[in-house]
Amino acid sequence: MGEQVNGAGLLLQAMLRCGVDHVFAVESEAAGPALAALDAAAGDDLEVVKARDEIAAAAMADAFTFRSKKISAVVTGSGGRSLAQVSAVTNAWADKIPLLSISVCDDDAPDFNKGVDRRRFDQTGVFRAVTKWHARAEVVEDIPALIIKGLAESVRGRMGPVHIDIPARLLREAADVDLFAGLTEGARPAFAPRRLRPDPALVEKAVDELFQARRPLCFIGAGVMRSGAEATLAAFLTKTGIPVTTSMAGMGGVSSDHECFIGGPSYAAGEAFHRAIKKADCVLALGTAFGGLEGFGKPPLWNGRIKFIHVDIDPLQIGLNVSPAVPVQADVNTFLTELAAAMERHNFRTPAAWGEWRSELLALKKGRYARLLKEAYRDWPAIHQGRLAHELGKKVAQDDLLMVIDGGNTALYAAMYAPPLKPGQSFFPYGMAALGAGVPAAVGMQLASPERRVMLCTGDGSMLYNVQELETIADRGLPIMIVVNNDSAWNMIRCAQTSMYACNYIGTDLPDIDYAQIAKGFGFHAETVTRAAEIVPAYERARDSGGPALVNVVTDKTNYPDAVISFALVEFDGVELDPGNLLKGFWRSRSDGFARAAERVAYIYKSFISG
Repeated sequence: MGEQVNGAGLLLQAMLRCGVDHVFAVESEAAGPALAALDAAAGDDLEVVKARDEIAAAAMADAFTFRSKKISAVVTGSGGRSLAQVSAVTNAWADKIPLLSISVCDDDAPDFNKGVDRRRFDQTGVFRAVTKWHARAEVVEDIPALIIKGLAESVRGRMGPVHIDIPARLLREAADVDLFAGLTEGARPAFAPRRLRPDPALVEKAVDELFQARRPLCFIGAGVMRSGAEATLAAFLTKTGIPVTTSMAGMGGVSSDHECFIGGPSYAAGEAFHRAIKKADCVLALGTAFGGLEGFGKPPLWNGRIKFIHVDIDPLQIGLNVSPAVPVQADVNTFLTELAAAMERHNFRTPAAWGEWRSELLALKKGRYARLLKEAYRDWPAIHQGRLAHELGKKVAQDDLLMVIDGGNTALYAAMYAPPLKPGQSFFPYGMAALGAGVPAAVGMQLASPERRVMLCTGDGSMLYNVQELETIADRGLPIMIVVNNDSAWNMIRCAQTSMYACNYIGTDLPDIDYAQIAKGFGFHAETVTRAAEIVPAYERARDSGGPALVNVVTDKTNYPDAVISFALVEFDGVELDPGNLLKGFWRSRSDGFARAAERVAYIYKSFISG
């Protein structure tokens, strides 16, 4: 018999041998042996980050892996503690982030609801639909092989999270260290793009479709970033002059100051986005599945005659919501390289019609941005959220911060008003179940990039989801700056109720909470801002504090971003632009000011009626 180690030790050694150097966890009795082993080994090769809640721990791991390109793990206890991981694991699944999710589970086999012991539910099965691969250890000797297999599966093909359940008793049982013999070769999975060449015949067909188009559009998703295709895409766009926008998940795949970028993500581009998807005759869709936030790529928002060239590494995503004329399984970077070469062989020159089309969309973008800034910088009685986003965006660019965005309208304002940022400079956990993930995501981003400072811009409603993680930030001394857009409302929903339901407000008011006082209780530098002129000085004081800081900005509940009308149309079943309700809403909210009503009317006309 060789050297003996218990299951917790096997878990530790397997993760270390596979290159997992960050583990996010929450203390619990069931996970105690595993966490004791991890804590004992913590040092230069392993950092164990203790969150206050399992939901937050998983969100930290998701953001850390997104930013660092190194697979991290989340370890939690059983039952409800395990279920708390699901929201962030689901988000990683939707965003194609490889993540190792580990839960302790009940020692007895699941009873599949045949008995009355609630602890014996099918815990592994819960994760089945939102992971690439899942397993349950049956004997202690399974642990290292499952860790190695799971990590390999997380980066195979379409990347994504994996889940492993380990019965509590196995963490204490002994096994032979020689179990690792033959298991560790090639066991360090790389979070690196998988290269998959497209069918040459489909590349030629894509060229044919593009050459026949008069109004092409490039629509990109997260697959661009997963493929590392940002530079290749930028060069392709510059060469062809095709206008481009992004899905919510594709935000950051192209620089927002690129000459072909018409705004975004998605409907945050306003009338330019709506004009583009109504009039385009060919859409080059790169690494996107066309989700609900994009109207699924279908009428009535999208032109039903569009010829889609749909490129994705995952065959299950191709044609999921649209019927492509050219379905291409490939990684985006390789496809774009071969598409550009094929177009060059056919002596491509940018058609004059393409230039006119791009100019039409860019003119809409420019006109709307000027209109938005004019409205934001009026002398309003309360701070306009657009001015807050614009002022902070300039500081993020100037100080080269990393920006995490959380919330509903807060995310829209950031997309609509922030000045150009570099690819990868902002992070919005956009996949699924992401509202409220901002605070833990900022922790993950800061740990992944200790050489840069992270700013979190969050709404007040989303701030409440994980406010307890301010203690994690303070405990670790992370220099994260948090700015709360505090309008005392679930304002994305409230805005839709203004426009679509004639100001019939239900369940959208929040209490007037002073988040600065809360943050001070955790030892943050914190202050509250009530005047627009105070935004920049308050930011500078927070920055100069050098440590954790929070600025609570009291903003105008009666204001809303024009693009929220598009959000309501694509997200709420049965919502329509009812002229009667629109007129009632404008009349009942007339105290908000004529300028705001005029702005909303202009958006509706330019986005849904004209052109």
